[in-house]
Amino acid sequence: LGDIVDAIDDSDMSVFNKVSALRELYEENHSGIEMAIELGEDILYSESDEDTEEMILADALAGYYVKAGMYEEAAKLYELLLKAPSDFSEVTDKLTHVYVSLNRDDLMRNHIKRFDYLESEPTLLLLSVFSINQGKLDEAHYYMTKLKELNKYTSIIFKGGFEKVESFIEGTLQDEKDLQKPEVFEMHFAANIAKEYLTNKYHYELLEKFYKEEIEKRVILIVEGRLNISKEMMKEDPIFAGMERQLNKFI
Repeated sequence: LGDIVDAIDDSDMSVFNKVSALRELYEENHSGIEMAIELGEDILYSESDEDTEEMILADALAGYYVKAGMYEEAAKLYELLLKAPSDFSEVTDKLTHVYVSLNRDDLMRNHIKRFDYLESEPTLLLLSVFSINQGKLDEAHYYMTKLKELNKYTSIIFKGGFEKVESFIEGTLQDEKDLQKPEVFEMHFAANIAKEYLTNKYHYELLEKFYKEEIEKRVILIVEGRLNISKEMMKEDPIFAGMERQLNKFI
């Protein structure tokens, strides 16, 4: 089964043809996942190799659902995989990614209640993106602050650039490799998220738009006398964090 999944993944078929092929394969091979959920067994440590391969098949199908923009289908499959007890922790971050694409606040809120999202750099990156999409810059600032505090390896992405990350993942970067090497998946996933969102012109323009609206709103309140703004007040405002030197110019 694993060989068939690899063959489909490596083929020249279109994304939609891969979805069709993997979906057909999944329909014929998912009893192990359902049994693991029913019995409360860890499917990754099942004595049956077929059970583990079913998990890999389902994960591959969900990944191609995402590539095809079929986010509802991807969410259902990832949610199913999380019900099967396992340490397949990547599924959690991938589901967060899908919820960002769906832009559903209720789904995201329920999702992050189930695990310690403050320990996952990819999740914190995604939550920052999600908050920007929702126009909640205060929440985006909070998640980015927590990301900075965690600072395990996302900083490597921004300090060294994406080529350095690829070299690090492949094990060719000696100076970084001598340090405790982080889990390959999380680092690679965080790098992809940064590429996909944080360097995306659309999200930069959104951030610029929200910031401009926020400033314009404050100016109106000041003019109308309903808000007496001060340098001290601005220093405490999350939107101006890290910008203390520019405060006099803003005022």
